[in-house]
Amino acid sequence: MKAIALMLVGALATVGVACGDGGSGPSSGGEGVAALVLETPYTDDGGLLIAITGAGVRSAASTSYELTASVPGDAGVTLLLRGNIAAGAVAEITVPHRDRLGKYQVTVLQAASRGPLYQQRSPASYRLRLVAP
Repeated sequence: MKAIALMLVGALATVGVACGDGGSGPSSGGEGVAALVLETPYTDDGGLLIAITGAGVRSAASTSYELTASVPGDAGVTLLLRGNIAAGAVAEITVPHRDRLGKYQVTVLQAASRGPLYQQRSPASYRLRLVAP
C-alpha cells in the first residue's frame, strides 16, 4: 500500500511539472513586457523625463514617441520621451518579474509642453503606472 501511495505521489508530481509553463508564460509573472501608462491633464505635452527605479529593468522602447533611455541596470532606468505625447500607453519596459510591478517606482522628473515655448510644467501633475498586458 505504501508503494502505491509513493507511485501516486510521483505520478502527480510528474503531471504537475509537465503541465506547468516553467515560469515563462503570460500568467506566470516571469520575464516580460510591461506598459508604461500616462495620465496627464494637458493636451500639448512635448517632453517628459521619467525615472523608473527597481531592480532588473532590461530594456525600454516606444513605438509612438521618440525615446532615449539610459543604460538599464539594477537601479532602474531614466527615459526621455519626446513628441506629441498623449495620455495612455507611452512606452514599454522589459522586467524580470511581471508579478512584481508594484515594487517599481515610476516618477516624472521634468515635463514640458510642445514648442515653440516648451513651457515647463509641474511633475506633480502627472501620474504613471506599469501595467502587465
